[in-house]
Amino acid sequence: MKILFIADKSIVGGATVALINILCELKKHNTFEVAVVTVVENDLNRKLDSMGVYSFADHHVEAMQEISKGRLPIWIQEVRAYVKLCICHNRSVQEIEKKINVSEYDIIHTNSARTDIGCYLAVKYNKPHIMHIREFGTLDYGCKYIHPNYIKFLNKTVNQFIAVSDAVKKYWISIGLEQDKIVTIYDGVNAENYLDVEHNYQDDILKMVCIGSIRKSKGQYQIIEALGKLPSNIRSNVSLSLYGWSTESYIDELKRLAKSMGVDSQVAFCGVCDNVPQLLNKFDVGITASKSEGFGLVTNEYMLSRLGVIAANTGASPELIHHKDTGLIYEFGNSEDLAVKIQEFYLNRDLLKNCSNNAKNYALKYFTSAINAENIIKVYRRCLEEQGDTVK
Repeated sequence: MKILFIADKSIVGGATVALINILCELKKHNTFEVAVVTVVENDLNRKLDSMGVYSFADHHVEAMQEISKGRLPIWIQEVRAYVKLCICHNRSVQEIEKKINVSEYDIIHTNSARTDIGCYLAVKYNKPHIMHIREFGTLDYGCKYIHPNYIKFLNKTVNQFIAVSDAVKKYWISIGLEQDKIVTIYDGVNAENYLDVEHNYQDDILKMVCIGSIRKSKGQYQIIEALGKLPSNIRSNVSLSLYGWSTESYIDELKRLAKSMGVDSQVAFCGVCDNVPQLLNKFDVGITASKSEGFGLVTNEYMLSRLGVIAANTGASPELIHHKDTGLIYEFGNSEDLAVKIQEFYLNRDLLKNCSNNAKNYALKYFTSAINAENIIKVYRRCLEEQGDTVK
């Protein structure tokens, strides 16, 4: 079976990591041949090359883009973006056709609803089209649909949507996606990379970590505020390490916040991390404070690393973290409530240990890359059968 993947423009983040995880699992099967189309040549292409996966760039323009206030009114930016989208689509298709024979591929799999070039290829070549939906559409990062009537267009040009959580599925159905075309398949990571380390939950110092791009929507500021609201005798025994890319100006803003809260000596800004499984063994608690998480690969990684997880009650987090079972849930935006949950893990180490063990077992049962790939392969085969093609 030959699969043509269409990637979005991101080179870091959950969507890219999830794509790599899928490709790694498909390579374990001798029956799959894959190629990946990226927007531009970047680190993803180099990573795929090291995996033995053929990839190339077509410079396609995304149908869902981040539009923010600037010198020009937003409506003018949207018009300009749409004109560029129309001009570039034909060129992108031609670029792809120069690199590969699209007719030889059995399925087109678009990795994110941000991009729609796979829709045009699927229609032109009459191929089953799978689209992963990993985000909350226009709710994420100020994104707007550049393509008019985008939802209607997707319903016509996609055979099967794969939502990475029930929260994402519910949202897209609410804005018009056809309910019978969308299925939830949770993302997953390779569980073999996560050693079964026994943590010393009785250590006086509670070492917390938060991994992910550092920006306001990811909520790191809430964790810093919560640290400052802990009782002084506990605050001095809690540390926080923040990993992820950010702008220098926003890091400076968070440093000023930490200083104003009296916790600057306990908050470390550690930059981008490479080996997450090895890194997480050093910590006791992982925090997900995002405004919205389509799935939460990092939350999954916390769970597989046997950390105590504290997560906001947003997006898919409550599907992974069940309060006082696989972790603790706090009210997003409420740093006082987050402080209470940190204090709860600090004072009740038995609860921390039990939640950590339960989280590990739950992740192994539902959120591994092997389970994810198995369910995606079922979708491939079903779409081919519905198309009347021979399942290879």
